[in-house]
Amino acid sequence: MQMKYLYGLILTICLISTNEAFSYEDVVSEKQVKILERLVDDIKNALIDKKYPLAISKLTKLYAQGNSEQKAFALEFLGVARERNFQLAFAKQYYQRFLKEYPEHQSAPRVKQRLSSLVGIEQYSERKTLRDGKKIARTKRSNTRGSLSADYRKSDLTNDLGETRNTLSLVAMDLDVRGDYQLENSNLKFRFSGGHYEDLLDDGSSTSDRLRYANISWTDGNEQFEVDFGRQRSRGKGLFNRFDGLLVGYNIDETQKFNFVVGAPVSSSKNLSIDSERSFVGISFELNEFFENIDLSVFGLSQTIGDLTDRQAVGGEIKYFGDGILFFGLVDYDIFHSELNAVLLSGSYT
Repeated sequence: MQMKYLYGLILTICLISTNEAFSYEDVVSEKQVKILERLVDDIKNALIDKKYPLAISKLTKLYAQGNSEQKAFALEFLGVARERNFQLAFAKQYYQRFLKEYPEHQSAPRVKQRLSSLVGIEQYSERKTLRDGKKIARTKRSNTRGSLSADYRKSDLTNDLGETRNTLSLVAMDLDVRGDYQLENSNLKFRFSGGHYEDLLDDGSSTSDRLRYANISWTDGNEQFEVDFGRQRSRGKGLFNRFDGLLVGYNIDETQKFNFVVGAPVSSSKNLSIDSERSFVGISFELNEFFENIDLSVFGLSQTIGDLTDRQAVGGEIKYFGDGILFFGLVDYDIFHSELNAVLLSGSYT
């Protein structure tokens, strides 16, 4: 009888241990499956809404984390998203990669057809070039848009004796214009944003002009090189405000980017000219979604005032976004003055 009870106890313990291990793996697996299924739904919605850069980002993540079927889906629609975003060279590479990795997949005939269409367009363009002596102009997706606003602001101050004094009488005009032009093998953009503020009071002390943006940016057809020149603002490179200068970016791949920046800081939009006293030069490296839902960047920047060293900073930023959580962190340390310039931690949960 005692042996019977002992045998039953051992069997019960084994079953409990087995069930616990099985349940834990099931929970992990089920959670991962739901995350990937939600990611696929997000991708389909992004494609339907024509948000191709967002779709490309999420498809890249799906290819890195999904199972074999999801990887095949990601490769095919990375080609589709690139094609619809007029990045035909990238689209061709993804279609070829799909056929190499999944030659027997049920979607292979469809991918072959898409690839043949791209190759046919290239061959037709080449024949047309040889026959006519010139290339066929690409369909341009160019636009110019902007806004002009004006307002009048007035303020009076009345004291206890009933005496009224005019403290503000200001006319403001603001102009914001943007342009986006698709060239032969590149893209050109510009932005101008500024305003004039006329103080109508006798002293006119508040009359001023402001220049917030005045820059031109160029991107090559494969979106590998970016050049931005003029008054601009750029985050994540050790820069915390507007600056006048040159920013050059090189996309190593879809997740890695190297930046070089040189220029002069702008302390206020009221300063219309370039600061001849202060200047800086810096480099930065970005890892976008290199880890799941995490963007990282590191930077180094040196700034001078005349012949004096004003700032030599190294630091980095981290961003996390996913499952309703948004987190941002920044560290900026001055290696010349051996001082901590800034530490910032910010987060939210929805």
